[in-house]
Amino acid sequence: MCRTKDYIFGDALHCSVIKFGHVLDLHIANSLLHMYASFGLFSNEVLNLFDEMPERDVVSWNVIIDDLSKNGCFDEVLDAFNEMCRYGVQPNSVTLLVLVSSCLKIGDFGLGKLIHLYIIKRGIDMSENLGNGLIDIYIYIYMLSLEIWSRLRSCLMVFSWTSLLDGFMQNGELERASSIFDKMPNKDTTAWNVMLNGYSEVGDMSSAETIFRAMPDRDLVSWNTMIVGYTQNKKYMKSLEMLTEMLGFGLKPDRLTLVRLFSMCGYAG
Repeated sequence: MCRTKDYIFGDALHCSVIKFGHVLDLHIANSLLHMYASFGLFSNEVLNLFDEMPERDVVSWNVIIDDLSKNGCFDEVLDAFNEMCRYGVQPNSVTLLVLVSSCLKIGDFGLGKLIHLYIIKRGIDMSENLGNGLIDIYIYIYMLSLEIWSRLRSCLMVFSWTSLLDGFMQNGELERASSIFDKMPNKDTTAWNVMLNGYSEVGDMSSAETIFRAMPDRDLVSWNTMIVGYTQNKKYMKSLEMLTEMLGFGLKPDRLTLVRLFSMCGYAG
């Protein structure tokens, strides 16, 4: 009901813009495009307004391309991008982020590599989000070469490093994950937990213990990972020791902790 009211009010604003002769103003037209797109449906109003605009900039095209992507019209995304280029409008990092996200959604990683090549050739500034999207593509196709790494490294933040780390861990590449972990400039608790979970899942509790003891800060996830890891590897007394130590630090067990402890009691008799 609230969205319906918003749509009606927005439509009334659009009529007022036409009435007072401001519809030709590029900034106002772009704002109207954003408004219609925010209603969550790719309506005729968006397309009609876009077609009627005498001038379109990269913002205008980005609204259309992003809305097509959100509505699963991935072929139309590429068509709109090609038409945008034919009109001489240069894409920016926002445009390319939508294209990269579309590649990830449909699993077309070859196209993702072509987009990366386009970015390099055109010298387009790479935002952190765009860099993260490209990293995801190369993780999925196991082709993160040293050259690509060096090109992307300058725009990597902690989140990017952690995403890369998690990608290698999920694919069982512990040595490469460990190498990335050692190179991380600033390791947050999440990154430590990713390493902890990776070793725990393969049953290497000795390495997990080493990581755990080296952690500057531990949260409930860290403790749960160790308790679960020892339980899964049938080291029940170590699980109890971890619980006792955790309680000594004033941390309260959550549902996951308790479920694992009950399971452990069942296994251990």
